[in-house]
Amino acid sequence: MSDSRNLSTGEAALALDVTRNTLLRWMHQGIVTPVSQTAGGPLGTGHFRWNLDQLRQQLAEHAAEHSRPEDPA
Repeated sequence: MSDSRNLSTGEAALALDVTRNTLLRWMHQGIVTPVSQTAGGPLGTGHFRWNLDQLRQQLAEHAAEHSRPEDPA
């Protein structure tokens, strides 16, 4: 199922079954990238918006890049 809506960090984390902090940590580590950032926010840092399809793709690509090849038996 495809979801092209832009979600808040909390909504995206819930859809991925992770915490908000985990999603933000992945962002700071460069694993995932939000589609946009608003100008506001309590600390002037803004709020991030996420596309769930893009998030899932980014996570799949990261997993593929960091998986070990299987040793032939």
